Amino acid sequence: MYKQSGFSPITASAADKLPRGRRGQRNGLVYHPEYDGFAPDSWQVVINAHESARLELAGAVDGAPSTIVDIQRAPATTEARLLEITEFAIDQHAMVRQSDGVGGMVGIGDRLGYDGEVHSFVMKEEQLRGKFAHDLHFATEQFTAHFAGLNVGWEEMLKEQAELWPDPKPKSARCWDASVDLGNSCHTDRDGARSFAVWLRAKPDGCACGWWFLFPEHGVAVALAHGTWISWDGRSQPHCSAVPCVPEGDRLLSLFASLPANLCSVFKREQACGHDIAMRHAQGKEGAHCDVSGSEHVLRQLKVGTPVMLRWVPEAPACLETSRSGKRRWGASHFRWLRCKVVAVEKATRTVTVRESASPYWVHPPLSASQVYNGLVVGHY
Repeated sequence: MYKQSGFSPITASAADKLPRGRRGQRNGLVYHPEYDGFAPDSWQVVINAHESARLELAGAVDGAPSTIVDIQRAPATTEARLLEITEFAIDQHAMVRQSDGVGGMVGIGDRLGYDGEVHSFVMKEEQLRGKFAHDLHFATEQFTAHFAGLNVGWEEMLKEQAELWPDPKPKSARCWDASVDLGNSCHTDRDGARSFAVWLRAKPDGCACGWWFLFPEHGVAVALAHGTWISWDGRSQPHCSAVPCVPEGDRLLSLFASLPANLCSVFKREQACGHDIAMRHAQGKEGAHCDVSGSEHVLRQLKVGTPVMLRWVPEAPACLETSRSGKRRWGASHFRWLRCKVVAVEKATRTVTVRESASPYWVHPPLSASQVYNGLVVGHY
């Protein structure tokens, strides 16, 4: 996999035997200036610290087309406030992916939680979230100024976000990451869109050796400097940051935006299933009061093994009101669609039992005909 030397003090054959993570990475296998053979400036394609470039790289993932890597050097138009926003974001959020390489990375904005619901990354001072929302709106404007009109997918990413995210529609990019003094292993991104990033440093005129953004499988090395803006398709172009030598008192930062693939999948699933239910209601004119004819049309499609989507609502906390309107509000904001399979159809009682596809143990209580009609969609999304 690795065609360049200098990635770690082990042999290439030993590196190939290391297990891969979910992003294709081999944790801890990094490019480091202290290792013999570290010489990105001798790679096949080198973009020096003050050079802009536009490259077309072949897709390194099976079936992926070639895509553009756009590199801009714009220190004069990189607002100092972006540095303040990035430093604030790093100081306010918990680090993630600390097991891979050096430095740190934080997630910002919207994320998919372990409970399957959309949450915001926790801030240490939640009372500052409103102010930070204005900061991210400013960052979105700056990214628009540097990436719009270049045919690198920035406008398309914002459009897809607007189409997928629920009301009120966001006016700013909602999914960000930030890094500090980062050096990590080569990986692909589990995103639903291209990546867009700016690199910044606390001392813009300083010098830091080893500060490189690399595409090892393509032999492309991009020297980083304050005010470097890059757009690339991290889903099909494996990439990494070399371990930088950070001068005392300096910080090497980056701020980048994309759309997580898991969030996109959840929103697309909600839209598709919601549309199916709405069409069913419009055609059957049953609403919440399910009569025999409408539910029978759905029940006739179901048999053991049929893949279905189930609209599931977790039980409301005991501290919340338990009135009908309160339960309705809870359900409207906390439901999610689960991939399931039918495990039983009882014609006599007109009930259906399903289990979640992710586990043979998560069997749901039998669904009435009304629950099937209003909350079960045939097929998987």
